[in-house]
Amino acid sequence: MPHVVLNGNIDIKDIFRSIDPLFIKTDDEIIKTSEFYISKDENNLLIKTLSIEKQEKISFLILLSKRDDGVVIRLFPEFDVPKTTGVKKSMAEVAKLILKNSKELKIGKTNLHDYL
Repeated sequence: MPHVVLNGNIDIKDIFRSIDPLFIKTDDEIIKTSEFYISKDENNLLIKTLSIEKQEKISFLILLSKRDDGVVIRLFPEFDVPKTTGVKKSMAEVAKLILKNSKELKIGKTNLHDYL
């Protein structure tokens, strides 16, 4: 399962307040985030995401979950999403956006190094 751990002290509600929607368009692909949902306990954040590559359109949710050592970014596990390049890039772009807004965070364990 593709994932990125961002190590450091941050709250999901701070990410929710500071994150902006993404829209990245190249000749080969489109990545777009459009809606953000925070859980009542403020420990999880869902991001509605769209990836279009090679005319294949994939809608999915990225899940951010609070951990003792920071935040993990992964696919929402309730849906079976193809792990395409566009899906992986989408997750990496969300991680980069959070890192840009939260300088105290560092990249921890991940299997998305090629996209960061």
